[in-house]
Amino acid sequence: MASLPRRHPAMVRLHEVYEDEGAVHLVMDLCDGGSLSDRMIRRSEEAYCTETLEVAAARVAWELVEAVRALHAAGIMHRDLKPDNLMFSGHGAEERLKVIDFGFAIDFRSGETFRDEAGSFPYMAPEVFARSYGPEADIWSAGVIVYQLLCGRHPFPDKTYKAQRKATLRGAADMEGHPWPLISGGAKDLVRRMLEPDPTRRPTALHLLEHPWLKAAAIASEAPASRGL
Repeated sequence: MASLPRRHPAMVRLHEVYEDEGAVHLVMDLCDGGSLSDRMIRRSEEAYCTETLEVAAARVAWELVEAVRALHAAGIMHRDLKPDNLMFSGHGAEERLKVIDFGFAIDFRSGETFRDEAGSFPYMAPEVFARSYGPEADIWSAGVIVYQLLCGRHPFPDKTYKAQRKATLRGAADMEGHPWPLISGGAKDLVRRMLEPDPTRRPTALHLLEHPWLKAAAIASEAPASRGL
């Protein structure tokens, strides 16, 4: 696999490798802030209808999309973006999102398609289930995460592989129930673009960073990424 963009702040860095008779030990960045999954689980239902939470969600979304942009610019697809694979490192204004677990990551060339089914099925794009996909699949996975950041539930909440596949291929995430009427139009527009079922119409990470909702988050990016989460 091509070298990860190590100096990018969202990439967890490998510092040292030690090997003994029983195991290989990897020394990596300390992500003592826990995972995004843990933080979403701890959040109360009432928190999903506050302006503060949407601002915090936008900051995390911006860092996530910027990380995807850096990976794709390096010719790497992650293929397993999910809240469990997003950690927080640092404290206060220095806290940053870190992408971990590159076990499914793969190099890609422009226009190349893949046919193996990789990743965690609740976050797989329709084209991954259809076994013909490219880097656009990472955008879909990130879109599912942003949806969850905003409302606390999965856009296609089916528990079995078969049901999840059917729901994902059908598309059309629900944005009518609570708390969506309280969420800004900009946030909803971004999620709709990221969860576009047709990968040829789904924006790239570079284009998404120009979205007004994310650009506003970029301006505030010096603040702690997880405030309110």
